Amino acid sequence: MRILLATAFLFVVGCSSTVEPDLDDIQRNAIIGNWNKYENVDVWTPQGFRFQVGFRADGKYQFVTFDFTEISGTWEYNGSGQILIQDSVCPAKGAYSYSVESGTLELASVDIADDGCGRSARLAGQWLRSGTLDQ
Repeated sequence: MRILLATAFLFVVGCSSTVEPDLDDIQRNAIIGNWNKYENVDVWTPQGFRFQVGFRADGKYQFVTFDFTEISGTWEYNGSGQILIQDSVCPAKGAYSYSVESGTLELASVDIADDGCGRSARLAGQWLRSGTLDQ
């Protein structure tokens, strides 16, 4: 009986450790990257959804890093707009909403979609001011 229970326990533990995180797990994990309007990159990692994107605003190349709730870096674009992030196969789905408030760029909502051929996201929001955030 003990051997049977030990075998069942190992089977359950072994199966559960190989399960890929679902979209809820992705939303709870860190999202880190650069924004590049002309070079879209997104990569799935066991730690969550990670992507690299950048964008050009006011003639200057921008880099920012964000971790689900906060974006750090330099931005100089004043206005609003959308940044599309996708891989080479799938159209982008979902949305991140963000705005600059009191020196912090926050994600108001998180929605990452997986349509079966890849994970992608759309960023949409408004920059309220220019400035530099601490890394």
